[in-house]
Amino acid sequence: MKSNHTIKESLETIGYRLSDCGNCWRSNAVYRSGDNPTALMIYKDTGVWYDFVENIGPFPLEKLIRLTIGDDNIDKLGTFLDSIKINGNSQPKTEYIEMDKIYPHSSLESLFPNYTFYNKRNISDDTLKLYKSGLSGDGKMYRRYTFPIYNDYGQIIGFSGRKIDEDSQAPKWKHVGRKTKWVYPLYTNKEFLEACYSSDDIYIVESIGDSLALTENGIKNHLVSFGLKLSSSVVSTLLALNPKRIFISFNNDLDSDVNRGLESSIKNFLDLLSYFDKKKLYIKPPSLNDFGDMQLSNLSFQDWVNDDNIYHINYKSDFSSMKLSKSQLKNLSNVKK
Repeated sequence: MKSNHTIKESLETIGYRLSDCGNCWRSNAVYRSGDNPTALMIYKDTGVWYDFVENIGPFPLEKLIRLTIGDDNIDKLGTFLDSIKINGNSQPKTEYIEMDKIYPHSSLESLFPNYTFYNKRNISDDTLKLYKSGLSGDGKMYRRYTFPIYNDYGQIIGFSGRKIDEDSQAPKWKHVGRKTKWVYPLYTNKEFLEACYSSDDIYIVESIGDSLALTENGIKNHLVSFGLKLSSSVVSTLLALNPKRIFISFNNDLDSDVNRGLESSIKNFLDLLSYFDKKKLYIKPPSLNDFGDMQLSNLSFQDWVNDDNIYHINYKSDFSSMKLSKSQLKNLSNVKK
């Protein structure tokens, strides 16, 4: 009777040291005798893999095994692959899921390297190139400075565009695609991925403008919420990254009657208590309204990082005006020491 093995067991059999990262593993690249423990990202359900050091992939599991066991053992490949259970089941399972629309990479050909809009906001060409961004010359993002959104397979699943005509009555930002599925800018460039996986800290900010300002100052270990509530995709990614500290750094609306950024930070803090210990969670607003304003004002981001300007939630504070949900009220009890 044929013996079946999981993908994990099979990879470990041929020498891979797998580190659990949620829906994937990280590992050294045994096939090329690499020793970087996070060089490879291998998906648990399919075995699809990337090599971020060599900047190649995605490739199927078969190619990784073929490269690892070598041509001398190529006659054993079929038998080895047949013994692997995909999704932990030797029989294929039919699943029906809603798929994201995938946009061709040729879509980026309409983005011109006109960086003037963000250059005036003290964002350099080098930073904007990391985001593979540009000024759109046609389509739904016409006359908007546009950022492609990538998924973990390197596919484009959406676009986010900032209007460049400040006198226009059009919304400041326009999004195309399922925003709740976006984990940005994690998969845009390997520098973001490596920064998030290697850092002890993750910062969560509201918009791409905040993201640009952080990146311009060397802080690539961050995620964008695209609004005032964290999506399940962002929460799942935080669980996979498992940082030592999570900083919620929404806008600091000091000039408004209600500091919506701070209130939303508190609500997200309470939501995250369902998944993380309170010792991991912090609220650390920008020094000014947002990080774009800090960049325009030439404030030191390193001073902001080092400064102990962390908002502490007091269990006895009055949260009645914030209309907390039942789960948030329940999690509030976890704040009490």
